[in-house]
Amino acid sequence: MEEKEYEVTIREILQRKVRQRAASEEEAQDMVKARYRAGEIILEADDFFDHEFRCREVQPMREQNR
Repeated sequence: MEEKEYEVTIREILQRKVRQRAASEEEAQDMVKARYRAGEIILEADDFFDHEFRCREVQPMREQNR
């Protein structure tokens, strides 16, 4: 059986619940987004939630002649 070439994508999902006092859900989400973008909230390995693998067949890369 001839081998084929495959591209495998590994995706990790990090997740953390953050409590935020605010006047509304929208305001709370905006405030947490701002804190995240400012680097005040940094997700790390301890925040690991899930992973997935996806695989698809690809055309083999041909070596270029130099």
